Amino acid sequence: MWFVLFKIFRFGYSETKKYKAKKAQQQQPGTQQFQQPPYPNPYFQNPPPNDPSRGPVPGGQDSYSMEPLPMQTPPATLSKRGKAKDLLALVLAIAQFAFGLAVIGLYSQDITAAHNKHKSAPSRWVYAVVTAFLSTSSALVYLVLGWWWQKRSKPVLAQRERLFLPLFVWESILVILWLVVFGIFGEMYIGVYHVGGNDGGDDKVTRMRRAVWVDLVCLLMWAGSAGWRGLRWWKAKGRKDAGEGDGMSSEKEMV
Repeated sequence: MWFVLFKIFRFGYSETKKYKAKKAQQQQPGTQQFQQPPYPNPYFQNPPPNDPSRGPVPGGQDSYSMEPLPMQTPPATLSKRGKAKDLLALVLAIAQFAFGLAVIGLYSQDITAAHNKHKSAPSRWVYAVVTAFLSTSSALVYLVLGWWWQKRSKPVLAQRERLFLPLFVWESILVILWLVVFGIFGEMYIGVYHVGGNDGGDDKVTRMRRAVWVDLVCLLMWAGSAGWRGLRWWKAKGRKDAGEGDGMSSEKEMV
């Protein structure tokens, strides 16, 4: 009998000791468990006003008023002017690609004919084809990047200010190349309607005269594109300089 009572007493004493140790551990600052705050939490469901777990409210009020969370800002949409600029850049890139292919087709005929006769290709024609190839490749890169970025909902090429200066430099180089092409073949074929001998006859002269005007169109398109890139880079640089100037003036005022 005394042995059973001793076991019960010992069990009760050990359980009481464990309970006190657990309670003391919970009261320590570093081991406090998470409890719901007494005030409404915007990320959890608020308890009803008569819920005792809500806790006391300052000022003796029965309810706690809180402004709703601001809605997530939707992604910025382009204005009609921005959409028109993107559309203009797309149309210009397509035209540059198409006219570049036309120049390659017009001048590569003479290169192919020279190879068929086992002769070296004329250097002027090779220069024109290389210039057209660089222009066509650039326009194709613009189109592919524009399509890829638009598919991934990212800013297109016309909205990336960091690329304005590199594109302006590259397109200025293309303008110089096209200017040389137009100067060479314009001097050779503008105002010429007949060539004697074995130079290809009237058909070649007619084709080269048309190619000269295609060269001029390519020159104007790339000059307009380069000027547009340069203007947008200059405006973006002006906005950045103005922002930095305002920041420096505000710092001076604070000092």
